[in-house]
Amino acid sequence: MLIYLHGPDSYRRLKKQKEISAQFKDKNQSANVANFDLFLKEEEEKFESFLQSSGLFSTKKLALISNLEKASTQTIKLLKSLSEDKNTTVIAISEKKLPAKFAFLSKKPNASQEFKNLEGASLQKFLEEEAKERKYALNSEEAGELIALYGSDLWEISNEIEKRVLGSKEIEKKTAKLDFFPAVNALRGQMPLGEKLGILNQILKNEEPAAVFNLIAALSSPDKKPTMANYDIAIKSGKLDYPEVLLSIVLK
Repeated sequence: MLIYLHGPDSYRRLKKQKEISAQFKDKNQSANVANFDLFLKEEEEKFESFLQSSGLFSTKKLALISNLEKASTQTIKLLKSLSEDKNTTVIAISEKKLPAKFAFLSKKPNASQEFKNLEGASLQKFLEEEAKERKYALNSEEAGELIALYGSDLWEISNEIEKRVLGSKEIEKKTAKLDFFPAVNALRGQMPLGEKLGILNQILKNEEPAAVFNLIAALSSPDKKPTMANYDIAIKSGKLDYPEVLLSIVLK
């Protein structure tokens, strides 16, 4: 059996991976379990040997494979042969969707699940469920604050929820200060507009707008330099101010 877990949301992806592994181990306590990172070429040989080996107390096997895009034609052929193998379970893990030659992973009888970054109501609902698992009542206002501070970064949000679980119920609310360079760089990346606006709002609480603009301009690709130069002229001539320009950049 092949199980394909892919997508940029590593928090939920890892959570699902652990859930599947735990269920497998509960049912097959004497099974052989191993991890293989195909970034290292020798791992392919180890994977093949693992499949050929016989367990002393069980014929069941569980293999977790990462960097599958590095797999050779031979390994891909071997994986295909495992689709209906009832004794072997392979969990294939990838941040990005694998190329067409791995399309079989998403077809029956194999199982696949994609983990996109959550946003909006789906993100808030997930945070409330995470808090509930920890027996912490996260209200919608708190969830909104965490999303504004950390966007869809579930690792950071989970850490913050853990802090609140361990602390007083009447926890002092603090405004987290974002790391300047990573936060500004995030404004240039691909993410939902709401998250970008939240990050920009948080940055401007702690940093000078001029410094933010100058860093974005410095990091801009050559094709965007003329636009940054025009913004700079508009600011210096008094037609626009820094916050207006930063909002314009984020909205584009």
